[in-house]
Amino acid sequence: MYVVFGAYLAYSIADRTGLVVGFFWRSSFNSVGGRFFFGAVITGFAGGYLMNWIKTKIKVSRTYLPVMNLAIYPFIGSLAIFALSYFVINPLGAFIINGISAMVDTIGQMGGGH
Repeated sequence: MYVVFGAYLAYSIADRTGLVVGFFWRSSFNSVGGRFFFGAVITGFAGGYLMNWIKTKIKVSRTYLPVMNLAIYPFIGSLAIFALSYFVINPLGAFIINGISAMVDTIGQMGGGH
């Protein structure tokens, strides 16, 4: 479900190129930090705005525009989102999940299981 949500966020911002980036990122991660709602939100927005930025910075003629929209822009965006999620979002998500798990374990031990 988060796959579609992250992809749709990117699509709503950057059209078809954002959709490809959103689906690529969400379907390529199965680690602890990648399976949470805020990961989908962060990468959806990041992918959409990144694709808008890439489309404004890399200008091509009308002849090559279909190829750029179909292959080149999504490839560049997918690599950038992959790096962002691997180095920033997944460690942050793992830190949050591990912290919550440790907190719940501590509270459980303090309860004095009868």
